[in-house]
Amino acid sequence: MCGHDVRRSGIWPTDSARLEAFIQQHGGTVEASPIGNVGVMLRWCAELGNGVVVTGQTTQDAIVKLRESVERTNV
Repeated sequence: MCGHDVRRSGIWPTDSARLEAFIQQHGGTVEASPIGNVGVMLRWCAELGNGVVVTGQTTQDAIVKLRESVERTNV
């Protein structure tokens, strides 16, 4: 794919480990989706139905934003 940075494709093993740690700490589920070829969206759904959606240029960037958002709002 022309103009696509293959380093951003998918979730790397280190990203999976970070997401697993997040889920162990906060519960619920996390869904990851690409945003075209420019970023990643993470959607976390808590066990009680609350949720948070964040975006980032990379999965790692989105994980940092997700953790900060959840900790800031105490969802």
